[in-house]
Amino acid sequence: MREYILTPREREIIKMFLEKGLRLNGFNILKLRMTRALPRLEEDMTLIKAFLKRLEET
Repeated sequence: MREYILTPREREIIKMFLEKGLRLNGFNILKLRMTRALPRLEEDMTLIKAFLKRLEET
């Protein structure tokens, strides 16, 4: 299991957009991938949280 979602380059693209409004090379592809991936990522996070909660209960 990976311990990260974003690559260093993706983090850079996002930070530059949030801080300065710049759309670096790869911005549009990242936007498309994030839009498509978000439902699955949210589902995975819900599953992970339920797993960890169950571990605490046992």
